[in-house]
Formats: sequence, structure tokens, C-alpha cells
Amino acid sequence: MLLKDADIFNIFSHFVVDRPGPKYGLPMAVIKKFNLVVYYRPNPLLENKMVRPIISRKVGFNPEVSYFKPRGIPMLDLEEIVLTVDEREAIRLADLQGLSHEEGGELMGVSRATFGRILRNARRIIADAIISGKAINIQGGTYEMVETPRLFVCEACSHEWEEAPGTGRPEKCPSCASADVIRLKVA
Repeated sequence: MLLKDADIFNIFSHFVVDRPGPKYGLPMAVIKKFNLVVYYRPNPLLENKMVRPIISRKVGFNPEVSYFKPRGIPMLDLEEIVLTVDEREAIRLADLQGLSHEEGGELMGVSRATFGRILRNARRIIADAIISGKAINIQGGTYEMVETPRLFVCEACSHEWEEAPGTGRPEKCPSCASADVIRLKVA
């Protein structure tokens, strides 16, 4: 049976949908063709729903530098884009230290998939800033600073010592000046 436009109008003239659009009920073509008024009816099951809180990400290094801008462009002419502290930490762990998503997620206290999403978003922001000539302002995010001790041992004299986070790998042992220095994993 073929329906005529008048039949379609009668069927849909008093149609009430949760949301207009092809995904949720009434096709937009039908709405436009017949100038229909579509009523929005909120779903009572979705009202008063609590959203899942964002887990605070662990950040192990906070450098003094928090702003980058393209050279030769005055600050007044720059558009600024924000990179959060936890996104910078994900870039540091994955791209600078070469950790896998699983290892990086473990250090930040999030799942592997969440770490991947944080990293993807951070890379998108940095690429946008580089390609479009925008300034990067590093601030905000949901994070907590974690100072994990970095223990080193000299293989020559067995001397053990701690180094502050973010200072890099020591070049030599403070006791005997040997270059045979390895980092101990802290459990």
C-alpha cells in the first residue's frame, strides 16, 4: 500500500517524540515538508541522574614552564588554546619517556583506555597549536601531584641515593663519580 502525502501528514501531524531527527523518531525531511511542530518530551528515566565523577589523575612532574607561543607573533594577535596538566603528563609519559599506554595509565592512576583518550586529546591540542599558530597555556584539569622517590644505585660502589623528580638521569655517582648508574624500581 502506497501512502500519499496527506496520509503521512495525518499520521505525523500530532506526533510527539523524545527528540526530533532521524535517530530518535521523526525524520527531519517529514518535519520540514509539512512544517510540523514537534514537541519535546523529556525522558523521565534520565532525569536526576548522577554523572560519573572524573577520577583525579596522578601527575609526577610539574615544570616551571606553563606557556608556549609561536615566535614573532605579538601576544595580542595570538589565539590561545588550553592544555591541561594531566594531558601534559600523558605526553611526557608516552612521548618523552616512551611508556606504553598501560604503563602510563598505571602511573597516572587511570585505565589504559582513559590514558589513550587523554593522550589523543593532548596530541590534537598540540597539533592544532603548531599548525594554526596558537599559544598553548598549560593549566587546570583534574589531577593531584605525586612525588615518587627516584632511587639510583652505583654499580661500581653500590652507593644508593635519591634524586628529585624531573631532574633527569644522574650522569655520575655522587660518592665515587662512576658513570655506571642505574635506577631502581620502587614498588
